[in-house]
Amino acid sequence: MKKYTVGVIIIIALAVLGWYYVDTQRDTQGTGTETGVIAQEALTEADVATLSELIVGTWRSTDDASSEVVFNEDGTTVDVYDGEDLAQGTWDLALGAGTEYQDTGIVLTTTINGEEYRYLVWDLNEANLVLNYVERGNTLSYTRVEDVQ
Repeated sequence: MKKYTVGVIIIIALAVLGWYYVDTQRDTQGTGTETGVIAQEALTEADVATLSELIVGTWRSTDDASSEVVFNEDGTTVDVYDGEDLAQGTWDLALGAGTEYQDTGIVLTTTINGEEYRYLVWDLNEANLVLNYVERGNTLSYTRVEDVQ
């Protein structure tokens, strides 16, 4: 009985280690992100420029399909709800280095009606945008809205 119990414990330990390895490899391959957060270690101004081009467009909330945010190429932004423009302002992406967010990678700052809002960019690619609102720590997830021609 003792050998059986030891064998089961070893199998469970190997399964957990195998799952951890596979999960870690999946999170770091092909997306440019590490565990859902844009890799911070080697970000440059060129990366910021690339991400600034990538963020331009219309993004729909994954939590509320009526909520959209538009980032325009000219640095303006519009919050839209149920097709109605609610607020307009400006946006900017920057490296967190040299700021209170220096360990966070890329920071999105929006200014709406004179109020400044800061978000950590956790993920940004052709299809998805994931932000963490610094003030409250809540996560905002969006999918890109395809342009209708």
